[in-house]
Amino acid sequence: MGHGVYDEYFPRYEGQDRWREIMSISAAQLLRAGVTTARDLGGPLEESLWIRDEINAGRVEGPRMVVSG
Repeated sequence: MGHGVYDEYFPRYEGQDRWREIMSISAAQLLRAGVTTARDLGGPLEESLWIRDEINAGRVEGPRMVVSG
């Protein structure tokens, strides 16, 4: 099982309302660690677009986001 295997991760959080909370916290942590641009490679599309737009609007602290869904 490699670092990119998330078979157990997604069912645990799928459909839960915590995605936006988790993504907001993670975005702030990335920025505080010095990351200025981050790429999302397969998170839930609606939430990925939401966090990108929230960061761009200045409502959430985080790095510039490039999302692919």
